[in-house]
Amino acid sequence: MSSSVDLAIELEQAHILKINLEKDYLINWFGDRGQPIIDNNFKHRMIEKNGEQWVFITDDCFADYDSRSEVELYYLNSIHCECYNSWQSKDFSWYEKDLLSYIPKEDS
Repeated sequence: MSSSVDLAIELEQAHILKINLEKDYLINWFGDRGQPIIDNNFKHRMIEKNGEQWVFITDDCFADYDSRSEVELYYLNSIHCECYNSWQSKDFSWYEKDLLSYIPKEDS
């Protein structure tokens, strides 16, 4: 029988694996669209809203980084790599409820 410590370790390992898989996916997604990620140490959060996939990502990982230190929003269900919106990274809220509020509402 597993102890609670073993379970906590397994959950942490699963979380790390998920993050690494997401990072690999994003590196490929951006690279396939001509926006290579040159620094694997980027912060991101993938969010699903109404069945659509979005990613918030710090812009300092891109080859064309211009030192503005922003968090950028991209729509992942697209063949295009276009920043939908951006915010200053300082004091940016990474809480899921806040991220969901930043994603645009569906067109009526």
